Amino acid sequence: MSPLLLCLAEEVFSRGLSKLVNDNKILHMASPSGFLTPSHILHADDIFVFCKADNNSFRNLSIFLKTYGDFSGQYVNNSKSSFSTMDNSARFVTKIQRIFSCSHGCLSFTLGMSIFVGVPKGRFLQLLADKVKLKLASWKGKSLSMMGQI
Repeated sequence: MSPLLLCLAEEVFSRGLSKLVNDNKILHMASPSGFLTPSHILHADDIFVFCKADNNSFRNLSIFLKTYGDFSGQYVNNSKSSFSTMDNSARFVTKIQRIFSCSHGCLSFTLGMSIFVGVPKGRFLQLLADKVKLKLASWKGKSLSMMGQI
């Protein structure tokens, strides 16, 4: 698919998800007061959907994914897809697996930096800190005069 067509398809998908959220067909996850949790994030060819774990949200999301696939020809590859949840009870996980036909994944993954639940700990941010240190070291070396580098 050409990059422009991919951008258009992503825009249609994103607007469709936003409409479901605005129409309260997919409910937002709980968030701290004063903050709004994003309903979805598109990153390269990955899609992250954040919603409240209720039957209506799951049903409406499932219908949307099927309808989008029928119109665009872009279907979810269930063998490559997974979901993460804070409630890892077997009954709940089985219910979601039945609805979406995908596996239960781990919430700890990276997109340039770690994605995690709760308050960030030093170990979660270490990768980012190491990257910054490397950039600063190379920048410092380039900005010094020839004598300063020696």
